[in-house]
Formats: sequence, structure tokens, C-alpha cells
Amino acid sequence: MHNFFEGLMEFHFLQNALVSAVVIGAVAGILGCFIILRGMS
Repeated sequence: MHNFFEGLMEFHFLQNALVSAVVIGAVAGILGCFIILRGMS
């Protein structure tokens, strides 16, 4: 597990990928809850 985080810190594109994945995951979660609560599905 420690090697995984060392790899993330070594390559800049992996840092960008991690940040993008976290942001997209958060936005998708919020948007999904909003859609379900509004009854749009």
C-alpha cells in the first residue's frame, strides 16, 4: 500500500488522475442524491 502512494507522488499525471477521480466522484454522488430526491429518475 505504501508503494502505491509513493507512485502517486512520483508521477504528476497520477496526481491529476487522483484529484480528478475524487472530484468526479463527489460531484456524481451529490448530483445522484439530488436527482433521486427530486424524483427525476
